[in-house]
Amino acid sequence: MSQPTNATLEHLTRIATKPGVRSTLILSKTDGAIIQSTGLISASQKESSETGQEGYQNAENQKSAEEVAKMAYDFVRHASSFAIGMQDEDDVQLLRLRTRKNEIVIVPDAKYLLVVIHDAPKAG
Repeated sequence: MSQPTNATLEHLTRIATKPGVRSTLILSKTDGAIIQSTGLISASQKESSETGQEGYQNAENQKSAEEVAKMAYDFVRHASSFAIGMQDEDDVQLLRLRTRKNEIVIVPDAKYLLVVIHDAPKAG
């Protein structure tokens, strides 16, 4: 599996340091495998916090990077099927999902899926 370019990684690093950004992931477009992630707890960290060892507060409410990667990959696959159903040979360029607490932005690329999860802006 080819790795993202240095420019892509630098761009991801800049995004990850923006205020309100909680997590970023680069996934393989072919199978949803995690290539790189920031901010999400891993399955092993989640398990250790559940057994009383040092960990994250409210770990039971957080998803692991693996769980988020699977959900994002499935979301892109379903959205792509929807787009093709609406117009043959169409392609998803950007997915943006806003919840009460978060906004999830997914940018499909030829080889990768870039996922950014950040705090939802307060409604004004």
